[in-house]
Amino acid sequence: MKHFNKILRIAILAAACCIGLAAPQEAQARSGEECPDDVVMPLCSWQSDINREFARWKSKFDYDDCDISEDLDDLKPPKKCTGGTVTVVLDDCDNPSDNCQSSFTVVKPPEPEGDCPSDKTIGPCVTQGEVEKAFKDWLDEFEVVDRCDVNNDIGGFQGYPRAPDFCGGSTTVTYVVKNKIDCYEPFTCTRTFTVLPTEDPVLFCPPDPMLPACLSQAEVQQEFQDWLGQFAVVDACPGTVGRFTFPPQAPGKCGGSVSVTYTAVTPNGCGMSFCSSTFTVAPDNEPPMGTCPAGADDLTCLSEVPEPDADAIAANYTDNCGIVIGVLTSVELDEDDCDFTVTHNYRIYDDCGNFTPCSITYSGGDDVPPTGTCPTGGQVASLDDVPTPDPDFIANNYTDNCGQVWAQVLSTSQTGSACTGLTVTHTYSVGDNCGKDNNVICAVSYTVAPNGTAPISGTCPAPVTNLQCWDDVPTAAQAQVTMQNAFPGATAVLIGSTNTNNYCTFSTAYAFSVTDPCTGNRTICVLEYSGQDLTPPAPTNGGCPAGVTASVVPDPDPAGVAAGYTDNCSSVHAYRVGTTLSGMNVTYHYRVYDDCDNSVVCSVTHTGGIARPGNGPADTGTPTALQLKAYPNPTSGELFIEFGELSYETATVTLSNLYGQEVFRRIMTLDAPTQQLNLSGEGLSNGTYLLTVRTQDAYTTQKIVLNR
Repeated sequence: MKHFNKILRIAILAAACCIGLAAPQEAQARSGEECPDDVVMPLCSWQSDINREFARWKSKFDYDDCDISEDLDDLKPPKKCTGGTVTVVLDDCDNPSDNCQSSFTVVKPPEPEGDCPSDKTIGPCVTQGEVEKAFKDWLDEFEVVDRCDVNNDIGGFQGYPRAPDFCGGSTTVTYVVKNKIDCYEPFTCTRTFTVLPTEDPVLFCPPDPMLPACLSQAEVQQEFQDWLGQFAVVDACPGTVGRFTFPPQAPGKCGGSVSVTYTAVTPNGCGMSFCSSTFTVAPDNEPPMGTCPAGADDLTCLSEVPEPDADAIAANYTDNCGIVIGVLTSVELDEDDCDFTVTHNYRIYDDCGNFTPCSITYSGGDDVPPTGTCPTGGQVASLDDVPTPDPDFIANNYTDNCGQVWAQVLSTSQTGSACTGLTVTHTYSVGDNCGKDNNVICAVSYTVAPNGTAPISGTCPAPVTNLQCWDDVPTAAQAQVTMQNAFPGATAVLIGSTNTNNYCTFSTAYAFSVTDPCTGNRTICVLEYSGQDLTPPAPTNGGCPAGVTASVVPDPDPAGVAAGYTDNCSSVHAYRVGTTLSGMNVTYHYRVYDDCDNSVVCSVTHTGGIARPGNGPADTGTPTALQLKAYPNPTSGELFIEFGELSYETATVTLSNLYGQEVFRRIMTLDAPTQQLNLSGEGLSNGTYLLTVRTQDAYTTQKIVLNR
């Protein structure tokens, strides 16, 4: 059965109405109708809770079975969003006084509502921390207005609100309150949080000053500091301080400009301003003014030129700003014999570096030679008593108008003879420092009394026998001087010479005719010079070289070995006389000799060789001397070689000139005690040669002279 306006009325009829039952008897059997208490659901209840409580409420009705109970079962609870009341009335058929009724009520829920604060504005001149705190506190003021008994509405912000930047800006937030039981659209409110922008500081920069020239540095410095003190912050956030970008330095007093930049930043760093101004000191470009003193052009001596005096020159000048300083920049000297020109170059500065040049020239010339008395010589007992020329002694007898006097020997001459008397004259040139044109001549003569008819004494010089080299022998002219010294005053004339010289053993004799000019007596004297080169080459250029370690042993190098030696009289030569093999070692044995066959041995060992170069025999031991004799020597071409013993082996015979160049080679078999060589047909020049005979185990070298 349907409900009617949500109120159901059930009437319980009498027995006549209830299929013939006697009403009184049934009324007596019933205890009466019972209805539950009225139910009012909490505001904003869920529909499920309403349904559950509604079912429980219906279950509490008590009525007779004859009542129409299905009508109660068909009752529907009110809706959570629209609300409403369901009332049930039970009519007691027997006793109307037992009639009852009960209501189930759902109140329509209120719409969601929020409490939103007003828009918020802070700043300027705030920090980010202050903004963050104020923004959080403002957000905390947004809240939900609770009007439900249960299931209160829920509030929150759209997105994730962030505080604006502390330098300025705004953030708009939307607060949303949602109905928890979904009966209404959400409640929204929009508010804005604003940070006022921090303005840039307002600064004052003073105008650009222009200071006049000629101020002192202290005055410029004071003006500069006073000017800097005018820079100021006019309007800005509290705590804003102005500073100069760089520590300002005042310009120099001589002129210049300094630009400074004044900067101010707000404490929060959001506002910044700067301004620039320039402090200028007018330059001093005027150099000192005055008159450069005149020099002199009639000086005689260079010593008359005054010493440079920069302070005295500066006294002739003044400057627009006061200070004057003289500086000598250079001294120029131009001399030509006795004439001279000296220029003193100055600069007259002020203390700003402006200068005026000043050049003073002094000139003149010394045409006066030294004056004095040339000393006399005198008579001496002999030539040995004639003094040695002494320029200093001569110079001390003179003076010069300009100072120092010098003397030099021009010549020494001898006239006369010991018989008639000798005169020795020392001629000097005496001058000053002006040059040769101011010279005077001083001649000092010494005389030796005539010897008369007395003979000149002297003896023939002794032979010189200890010379080392043939070129140590004096020339004929040198020997003549020696002879004249042996017979003072006599005349020595070369009348002949002999020379025995095979380069290594030499002898030279000079024959002189010595005539006594006083008596006319004539004596023959012979000067003999002889010697012999017996000194072998010496290792003065590095000596015997060291060997090397290499996979391939280098070739023999006689020239390289010879280069390590020098000789007292001649050039040095070398040749390989043998090779020794020992394991991986190869030793080259060299004979190092001079042009006179004086020799030393040099052995060079190379290590690690695989290939062993060289065109000589490979020895298994140190080579030994081969005993032989070669004759005649000197030879005209036919040469016999006689061996000490026969070995019946092959020998190599070579001839080399004194420069180590091989000029002859012959292979022979030592099967006879004497072997013969004919050199006349070999086209050899006369001279000295080195004869070398080499076998596998021995060698020898002798000097041979070929003279055809």
